Amino acid sequence: MVLLGNTPMLRLLQRYSWVLAAPAEDFSVAFLEISAIGGMPGWPSVSAGRRVLVERRGWSDDEQVAALRSAGKEVRQCSGPFRKAGRACPLVTSGRCRLAGEADVIVSLLPAGDPDCAAVLAAHQRRWPYLLARSLDVGLAGVPGPTDMPRPAAG
Repeated sequence: MVLLGNTPMLRLLQRYSWVLAAPAEDFSVAFLEISAIGGMPGWPSVSAGRRVLVERRGWSDDEQVAALRSAGKEVRQCSGPFRKAGRACPLVTSGRCRLAGEADVIVSLLPAGDPDCAAVLAAHQRRWPYLLARSLDVGLAGVPGPTDMPRPAAG
């Protein structure tokens, strides 16, 4: 849990791979998960619902993300790479991202005009094109996942 008014802490965290795990409370507190072993954190071993990775800038849920949570989906939000802060995407730099690899669907809403964000989308399209969605509506309509759609063999 991080106070959004704690600028020194937010600056410190900018360099790390973190994910917004729950909606920010009153725009004052963010619930972040940070991996203890490097790279992005994965998903809880027991998920309440389908795992939806939403890649977008911002600290708070919009109406669509809130609707996904209300529908019982397990949502994690990744803000993507941010070169100015020295934060890269582990998928692009190392070829691995537990968060994306373990998701049932990936919704990429990162700025298309940002070359670093475009590299993330290209990496998703190469590795997991069957998980990629271009809007949050897919999550509300029924997220495809392991019980609905077979995953190709890893590799």
